Amino acid sequence: MSKFLNRMFIYVLVVLLILAMLMYIESRFFKFLPNDYSRHKTIIETIKNKSLSPEILVFGDSKAMFGVNAKTISNNVKNTSLAFNLSSPAQSASEGSYFFSKLPTSTKHIIHCIDYSEFSYGILSLEKQVALSMRFYGFEVDSLMEEYIDTLNPVFFESNLEILYEARNMLRTAFHNEIRKIMDNEPLNENLFHDLYFPHTYVLSRHPNYPNYPVEFDYNKMKISNEKINFILKIDKFLQKRGIKYHLIIMPINPDLYQLNNEVHNSNIAKIKELIPKIDAVDLTGFLNNLDFYDGLHPNKNGAEKLSKEISKHID
Repeated sequence: MSKFLNRMFIYVLVVLLILAMLMYIESRFFKFLPNDYSRHKTIIETIKNKSLSPEILVFGDSKAMFGVNAKTISNNVKNTSLAFNLSSPAQSASEGSYFFSKLPTSTKHIIHCIDYSEFSYGILSLEKQVALSMRFYGFEVDSLMEEYIDTLNPVFFESNLEILYEARNMLRTAFHNEIRKIMDNEPLNENLFHDLYFPHTYVLSRHPNYPNYPVEFDYNKMKISNEKINFILKIDKFLQKRGIKYHLIIMPINPDLYQLNNEVHNSNIAKIKELIPKIDAVDLTGFLNNLDFYDGLHPNKNGAEKLSKEISKHID
């Protein structure tokens, strides 16, 4: 009986060691494989780099990645201030705000690019996969974040073993992203994905299957979320203490997919500006025409140039 128990103990121990090893290897592979989350590495390394002194930082989702050229902004503001684009795919306002407590001391302006629809949602909690990626790439939370984030993602407080277990599906996500790129039938310049200025990887000015996106949101029925407004006010208060100007850019919408009701839209924008009067909220929803879009959501390079020049006008 004792021999049987010893064998079972050794068997279970070996199995656990193999599983732990596989989880560890998977997490290591994830960091080296191309994936949508790998922009976190670029963002984290940039804000940690003491040799860099950017005055203007851009945050936002893929619309900001493809729609904002930080070099164009630098070239069109006073003193040609150094600007970096630290946006990433699907980066919500909440996700971007996690980096605000760690900004370089040289930072004077935050350009926060968000979709118009974000004003209808409450505070979107940081998705577990996003938090796992940020932690893998060396991000750590701090007490300063509690000034504007009510509940920090629990992933940042879990043990390394728990993190390895929860990250077991991230390698599959990386492979899925690579397969998706092949199936999407569009040429990409992957070398630009980690660019600090303009991570616009699209080679063409128009997607082969334009617009390539379904209509997913009815902007004409949206209501402004007071929870989101309060979150924005907290961010602004936090940045003001550090002498940083907060610019909220409401990104362009493709008129081929979405036709805004002017009365509803104007009423919503007026309400937003009334609720956050001291914040530089810039409504650019209708700034670009359909020829300025690569697909249903993202500006092409021509649209990005126009958009970047317009944003630079608000940097004083």
